[in-house]
Amino acid sequence: YIRPIAVVRAENTGRNQRDGTTVHVEDVRDELISQGVDRSAIRVKSTAIDELGREDLMDPHHRSPVQWILTKDALKEGWDCPFAYVLVLLDNTQAKTAVTQMVGRVMRMPHVELTGVQELDQSYVFCHNRDVRHAVEHVKEGLQNEGMGDLDHYVNGGTADSEVRTKTIRRREKFRGLPIYLPKVLYKAQDGSVRDLDYDRDIMSEIDWDRLSIEDPQAIFASEPSGGSAAVNALGEEYAVQDHYESIIADNWLGYFTRHLSSLIPNPWACSAIVKDAIERIEGGGLGAQAEILKRRSSYAEEFRRNLFEQIDRRAKAKFRELLDEGTISFNLEASAANYEIREELEYAVREGDESLSRRGNVVQSSLFQMVLKRDFNEFEKDFAFYMEGNRAISWWHRVAVSQRTGYFLRGWRRDKVFPDFIALASKSGDLHEYNQQLLIFETKGAHLMDSDDSRYKRCLMSLLEAALNGDLAPSGLMTIREGKPKGAFRMVIEGQHDKALEGTLAADPT
Repeated sequence: YIRPIAVVRAENTGRNQRDGTTVHVEDVRDELISQGVDRSAIRVKSTAIDELGREDLMDPHHRSPVQWILTKDALKEGWDCPFAYVLVLLDNTQAKTAVTQMVGRVMRMPHVELTGVQELDQSYVFCHNRDVRHAVEHVKEGLQNEGMGDLDHYVNGGTADSEVRTKTIRRREKFRGLPIYLPKVLYKAQDGSVRDLDYDRDIMSEIDWDRLSIEDPQAIFASEPSGGSAAVNALGEEYAVQDHYESIIADNWLGYFTRHLSSLIPNPWACSAIVKDAIERIEGGGLGAQAEILKRRSSYAEEFRRNLFEQIDRRAKAKFRELLDEGTISFNLEASAANYEIREELEYAVREGDESLSRRGNVVQSSLFQMVLKRDFNEFEKDFAFYMEGNRAISWWHRVAVSQRTGYFLRGWRRDKVFPDFIALASKSGDLHEYNQQLLIFETKGAHLMDSDDSRYKRCLMSLLEAALNGDLAPSGLMTIREGKPKGAFRMVIEGQHDKALEGTLAADPT
């Protein structure tokens, strides 16, 4: 579900900084309330004040009333607010980095998906006492530096929407009329029909939830530091804080943990059984009572989630590999309606001043489509495109821009789709009609992201799909070596090492 939240950046948040000349969060709160906003819908989040606490803003039961979050530096410090559709900048900072970081975090909302409704597929930024044109340029420049250059042409100031027009871009003449199919991860049903792999239906439904349990919950309990909360009055006397939320959780602790794990385990009954078993094993080990578990519930919920995710991921990967080995999941280059056919024309949102990608004044010539827009590339991606452009074994290459990501994608044993960044076709001579051709699929990554969980997952998935595409998966699940060049290669291109991306492919030694 979607519940838009507005994040307001004020100039001050400190208790003794409300001076009447700068914009303080309490000034904003008073103004909102005077406009009819309920006080419970407004919260302050800053280094010193955190009125959100452990509140679940994404509670699927719609119990969070929060619609306005007032802050100074929370977004800049790395906090991603779910549903943060609206950013209001009431301070007058001119720092490009600060503006970019905040806008970027509004654009990188957790669990974001396109809805097809224009108003809900956009974020909104309101600036106080600022030249809108300068703000827009700051944001665009920052997006380029942050590797989000694909999106900078969507940043519009005020009425600039009228400047955007849709342009039809065709394939280059020598590629027109040529059927070009890309392999998709397909599922072969028992009745012989073929369809796209469905994560919930084909992977999650095959996991034996009854055999899933929290691994060694006693160790989790023993490793977690004990903690509590207290408040001190003006006389320095400590007194207990009565938390109404604590009593609610105590009455329904099983529901609390189940809700936190529901996105991992679709069956709530199986989820509650797993949690109940873990709590009973902790208490059975003599390591603590239910009250202690409730006091540290947030840490437990996170540890339980991490523990279960690792188990589910292992089992889902094993099931994916099993279905791939037996042929239930297929990934090949057969020219069929089930696979993805690249269209003859693409629709682009183009603005006045958009430029074609060029190097030293020469527009690229090896791209699949007639026009490749410069704004769809960051500097790293430009270097890689020029690298392919200069390789005579590349028949054509295509940049899958963010604006085109409603089309081709790959699927694996995790829920999220994988959108490759570049697709290319290689042959020994660069001849489009040569028999020995090779499909190349590339995912680009910054060097600092190479050891992330996302990168490890994509590397493993790409290796499996490459083996399946080239017929190297034996029934036993082992990789086999076959003579001749493979017909497909998947590569993760590392920033600064793009010149090694074509090693081991037909394009590695152009003639």
